[in-house]
Order: sequence, then C-alpha cells, then structure tokens
Amino acid sequence: MRLCKLLLGAVVMSAAALQPVEAGVLDSIKGFFWKEEAPPPSIKILILHDQAGAMIDLKGKYQAYNPHNMERITKSAVGKRQYLTGLTSGIKWGEEFPGVHQLLIVPDDPNTITMIDGKPYKGSLYVYDIGSSISIVNELPIEDYLMAILTPNYNEELPHEALAAIAIAARTQALYNTKNPKNTYWTVDGRKVGYEGLGTVRPGAVAQAINTTKNMVLSKTGIYEGVTPFPAQWGTPTSAKSDEAVPSRITLFDVEAMAKKGSNAAQILAKAFPNSVVILAN
Repeated sequence: MRLCKLLLGAVVMSAAALQPVEAGVLDSIKGFFWKEEAPPPSIKILILHDQAGAMIDLKGKYQAYNPHNMERITKSAVGKRQYLTGLTSGIKWGEEFPGVHQLLIVPDDPNTITMIDGKPYKGSLYVYDIGSSISIVNELPIEDYLMAILTPNYNEELPHEALAAIAIAARTQALYNTKNPKNTYWTVDGRKVGYEGLGTVRPGAVAQAINTTKNMVLSKTGIYEGVTPFPAQWGTPTSAKSDEAVPSRITLFDVEAMAKKGSNAAQILAKAFPNSVVILAN
C-alpha cells in the first residue's frame, strides 16, 4: 500500500509543480499515466501433457477456434460437460471435430469457471492432439496466475511490504517468461511451478499484496525506454536454479527484516535487485 502511494505521490508532486501556463504539459502527463487500460498481460501454462483425455466441464458460454488460423469451429450458449480425447480423425469433445487436432476454447466471460478433471480454472484453453494423446494449456492473466502460485506458498504473517516485494519480483519473472518462452506452445510447465488452477487460491494478506501491486514489475530500463523485465529469483548467486536466473542480493529472511524495520517494497527491491526500477507493465 505504501509503495502504491509513493509512486502516485511522485506523479502528483511533479504535476503540482507545473505553472498554469503549462497546462498542456499537465494534460500530457495525465494522459500518459491514465491512458485507456490495455489488456492485461497473460501467461500460458501447461496443465496436462500426453494424456489419453480429460473431463472438461465449462460452466458458461464459449466459442472454440482452430488456433492455427483462428477459424471458429463451434460455440455454445449453455456450456458443456464432456470427456475430451484425441482420435485418429481429430479431437472429440462430446461431438467429433474431423481433421481438427488443435482447439482453442474461449469462454465468453473471462470469469467463467472451467473444471478439468475436477480442478477449477479460468481463462482460455489450448488443446493439442498429438498421436491421439492430449495436452492442455491454460492461458490466463498473470495476476490470476500469481494468486494461484503465491497465496498457498507464502506466510500470511509477513509484513505487507515484504509480501509486496515478493509479488513484484514474481510478476517480473512471469512477465519475462511470457516475453521469452522456451516453448512455442506454452510459457511454463504447471507441474514445475506448482500451478493447480484456482483451487489453491487463498484470500488474505498475500492476495492483498498482489492486488495492491497490480501490474508493477521490475525493469532494467525506465518507463520511457519500455519495460524490460528479467528472471528475478530470490536467493543468492549460488542458489540460482537456471543459468539465466537473476538471483537477488538478499534472502527472503532479509526481506522480512527490512520490512519490519520500516523499509517499503521499493526500497527492499532496490537492495535485492540493484540497477532496476519499479514501473507499471501496462
């Protein structure tokens, strides 16, 4: 919360310093910071790989496309609950789709819940049929993804500014991954990052930290140069999990200690990841 106020306060103070004759400049600043919100960044997560099929229960209106050419294949106004599998002739989801071996299922309402083998998900689904084996990729906003992977794994008793720093670093890594995917079809493997859909989301202090830092990421460059996220990772240089990971200069124990002494999230992140700035991703 303090970080959000600090960032907004800097803008307001700069605007207040302008003279009346500079109203055009003020309008430009307001237009820059309060421009029409762009679609939120999304991430693609592999949730099912090389399986015989899956029970998909989509509880709302949807449309389905061939992701190769975005040609609409079918739509429904009442949802659908059917077992999805791959056949030699194409995908079968209740009805058969001859010659179709990849399917993009898009709910009309982004808040629609889709149950896949009993687990709840939001967002779109990419279905790939390779040799009659099914793989499913879930695409959803990064903010929802953070809720699913952070809320069950961090201590609710941590100070808000510590949780805010953790959320911003996680968002930075997620955005970097979406801009630098290792795979043509998905960004991260859900099994490796602990993504279990919405079933793991918990309300509380962690969720509040994610909400209050919405769209805030670390960038190697300032806002005028564009967002340049990086694979931020908590730990030390010797604990990096991959060659490209950028480990923090401090540990999570240090993050907690700094927050308890009064440091805000921006100050914590400046210590953890020097030569980066906190900016809005969109």
